[in-house]
Amino acid sequence: AALPLGDALKFVQGNGSRTLYVFSDPACSFCRRLEPELAKLQDVTIHTFVIPFQGRQLPQSVLCAADPSKAWHALMLDGDSSGLSPQADCASPLDRNLELARQLGVSGTPTLFYADGTRTAGYVAVSEIERRLVASSNATDSVARAKSTPNQEKNP
Repeated sequence: AALPLGDALKFVQGNGSRTLYVFSDPACSFCRRLEPELAKLQDVTIHTFVIPFQGRQLPQSVLCAADPSKAWHALMLDGDSSGLSPQADCASPLDRNLELARQLGVSGTPTLFYADGTRTAGYVAVSEIERRLVASSNATDSVARAKSTPNQEKNP
């Protein structure tokens, strides 16, 4: 709940009702394999925290692009680097994202966090992501219902 979402790229697919948080590096081959799986998800908002684990140049070029989200998808889904910024000297959240990753114990990419706080590390097929999104949604719905139901204790 306390993630700095302004430092992430945001992608809304379908109605965006479910939430997924991804730590990813554009230089990571497993991250590139994961992106097509993420693109298959329906009704999800994906917050991608770009991490420079394999060097700063490529992540910085993505974040300095005229449209970082579009540049990310073009690069990660199509291998198209034409939207990247040739002058990657803009202010970016790379250092903050790196510190956030350290605070959360993220030591590799991709790492996915679900709404209930669970995570997966490494490449994950869409079927497993979907299963975890459903489980996470059910868990957070149960907690929300419990918090909104008045406690009805009986006096002895």
